[in-house]
Amino acid sequence: MRVTLARAVYADADIIILDDPLAAVDAHVGQHIFEHVIGPNGMLQGKTRIFVTNAVNWLPQTDQVVHVEQGRICSIGRYEDLVETDELFRSYLQDSQVDVSEAAGHHHHGANAALTQPTNHLAPYATEADADPRKATPIDGTELRTATKKRHGKETTKLIGVEEFRDGGVTWQTYKLLARNMTYWMVAIVLVGYALGSAFFLVSNTWIGTLTTHNYTLADGSVDQRYKGFGLAIYAVFILAQLIFVAFGLWGVSYGIIKAGRSLHNSMLQRLIRSPMSYFDTTPLGRILNRFSKDIDTIDLTVPSYMRYFLNAFFLSMAFAFLIMIEIPLTIVFVVPLMAALYLVKLFYQKTAMQLTRIDAMKRAPLISSLQQSFAGSNVIVATGNSNRFIAESHQKVDELTAVIHLSNGASQWLAFNSLIITNILTTVVGLLAVFGRDNLPFGKEAASVGLALTSTVAFNIIVQWLVQNLCDLEQSLLSTERIRDYSDAPIEAPAVIPDNRPPPKWPYQGKITFTNYEARYRPGLDLVLRGVNVTIAPGEKIGVVGRTASGKSSLTLALLRIIEPASGSISIDGTDISKIGLHDLRSRITIIPQESALFSGSLRLNIDPTEEADDQQIWDALQSSRLKAFFQNSPHGLNTPISEGGSNLSVGQRQLMCLARALLRRSKILILDEATAAIDFETDQFVQEVVRKEFADETVISIAHRIHTIMDCDRVLVMDAGRIVEFDSPATLLDKHDSLFYQLAKTAGAI
Repeated sequence: MRVTLARAVYADADIIILDDPLAAVDAHVGQHIFEHVIGPNGMLQGKTRIFVTNAVNWLPQTDQVVHVEQGRICSIGRYEDLVETDELFRSYLQDSQVDVSEAAGHHHHGANAALTQPTNHLAPYATEADADPRKATPIDGTELRTATKKRHGKETTKLIGVEEFRDGGVTWQTYKLLARNMTYWMVAIVLVGYALGSAFFLVSNTWIGTLTTHNYTLADGSVDQRYKGFGLAIYAVFILAQLIFVAFGLWGVSYGIIKAGRSLHNSMLQRLIRSPMSYFDTTPLGRILNRFSKDIDTIDLTVPSYMRYFLNAFFLSMAFAFLIMIEIPLTIVFVVPLMAALYLVKLFYQKTAMQLTRIDAMKRAPLISSLQQSFAGSNVIVATGNSNRFIAESHQKVDELTAVIHLSNGASQWLAFNSLIITNILTTVVGLLAVFGRDNLPFGKEAASVGLALTSTVAFNIIVQWLVQNLCDLEQSLLSTERIRDYSDAPIEAPAVIPDNRPPPKWPYQGKITFTNYEARYRPGLDLVLRGVNVTIAPGEKIGVVGRTASGKSSLTLALLRIIEPASGSISIDGTDISKIGLHDLRSRITIIPQESALFSGSLRLNIDPTEEADDQQIWDALQSSRLKAFFQNSPHGLNTPISEGGSNLSVGQRQLMCLARALLRRSKILILDEATAAIDFETDQFVQEVVRKEFADETVISIAHRIHTIMDCDRVLVMDAGRIVEFDSPATLLDKHDSLFYQLAKTAGAI
């Protein structure tokens, strides 16, 4: 969000629209951003700022307040005027726990007083600047999940990994991988089918030549028709055998490649689903989409076509070569060196073609990423007037990809031209031998032999060109197998289930959580985000977790779910070390309501009960408890009401309430609220807190919050700073200590 805000400042537009940019930051950071960027003395001063927010503590520092309810503007005017004259606005402030009588007093102190004293009367949201000068320092880069340097000055891994660029052709490991996924017996069927089909093709052509040369005549000089009929029957048998074996070969290629494509796709998908989050932090989405779209499409459609063409051309060319050498043995002197020359041309071409194919794939991934990002952010792009820039960038990426495609086509034409020259040399040699050797060579007077040799040479000329081109195309298309193999070897998380160490079905029984000397980092090479964490959370205890931005609050959540693994130490739940059990067994027993709701394209039922374990009444009860039943009952589809991807057809508050309903249906012993109410209005926030207190009274609840008031009724508060637990006690005890960090955070937030 802060990067987006920086982009808005950099745009230097006359009108700035800010859609609740301070929802996901703590009070100190929010105060800093408002004072230095958004507020009357910030970097955007002098510009028109439309500031949408649920936090009413900023309203006294605005020129005009627009109060919106149910899609209608209820009132508009200066804050002080609305407090004095607008009953609906005053009611809204009271619902937000604002001392309206004190707020109205600002009208008598003038505008400047309203700007300099906004906090004492705004209990839940105020952000009065603390007198401690350390709090006024700008936010530094240490809060980023990736650092630019390792400890001791060594370079860390890059934020986005560079895609590996290989040299050379397709390795034997790639062919072996494809054969293994096709299954070796299927490969044997393909090779035997094509080999026997070509053998019968060779025999049939030789037989028809013999049949036309030796005619058996009767005593009266007529041709023995029985012999001719017998010969044609044998020829038909050879042709039928050829068709049968070639059909087996074609079936083997089609079935085998489909099987291999499915196996490679599933292997890559299962691997990526099991990959740790750190892998996706360093791998752009465009690369992954490129593998699942272009590369899978190549394996499913392009590889079988080129493989059929290549195998057909290879065995046919061998058959024609044997025919030519059988009929005119002297041609062997020319066939071998010409084939060697053709192979050298192919090698020379392949070095360039393979690299062009790899460059094509590398240029295609950024284009897919750019299109995906443009579609996802189309409303922002249009709203900020950057359509032309994104179109120009897209055109540039398309031009770069098209340039590679044109080079590939040019190289392909070069190969075809050189292959044509080499194969035509053989045609010329056979023709000259047939003409000038008719009186001196043994085959010269056998018209059938010469004719068969000449026709075979012409066919050999065409098929060899086809063979070389399809061999090169096949090797290039097999690069997709190579690229998928790389992702099939992606790192994976710990096993989902460890059969020898599965927790009991009702685990956790109580919800006791113990951190012991726990330390963790997001991935190797980065600094620790949690340092020496030692804490015990009692069963059924309600714990609030607070701290400034990047203090390690959300990292605790990731550690509990083993999204990040420990660098040292351990976490146990009800005495069970969570590092010793499978990830599925762990994560299926913990419920989390995240800040950004996770909804999927599908029905309401699917989003509330993804595992399909609850009946309709249980789902309606969960919706009733989350105050959504009336809304969806009005829909003619009921529980089958369609939900758009990401819940885009619902409001932010409704999306969070759906996550609450999901948690209510699941009923785990441990519930985590990770900034679950940061982006919703105060009324919905209060409702969520009430539901959690009522419905999860016996469960262990860990509530991570920037809004201090949301955790004031917790049993204990855990205060994080720089990845360490600096305070852990009841809210009242910590507030009594004026030198505590929690007291400073509460004071900055106006909670005291």
